[in-house]
Amino acid sequence: MDFSQERVKSFFRQSPKKVLALRNLFIDACASFSKFNTNAREIIIMSRVCAITGKRPVKGRRIVHKGQSKKSGGIGLQLVKQTKRTFRPNLQRIRVKLPNGSIKRLWISVKALKAGLVEKV
Repeated sequence: MDFSQERVKSFFRQSPKKVLALRNLFIDACASFSKFNTNAREIIIMSRVCAITGKRPVKGRRIVHKGQSKKSGGIGLQLVKQTKRTFRPNLQRIRVKLPNGSIKRLWISVKALKAGLVEKV
């Protein structure tokens, strides 16, 4: 597994400093709750959170509009309804070889897998 800062920064194209700062803050906050509290700061054991990128479920809304757009001759789209929902990241529970040589099952986002930030065993 290669967790170098340069590789993670290149992985996040939009505001990489902000993403890394939030991820490091999250790692520090969860270090005491981690099942495997080691010196490797990348290891976080927590459900439905990517161990590499820190992706987690986010709250949001599903918005429903009705009407005809002004461009096509109507009076514009009206907001009808907003339903609360959760956006879940695409996480897979895979076996990963850790830097110390052991093999663990971790929740990893598919985006991190495709980018080559982690190797499946």
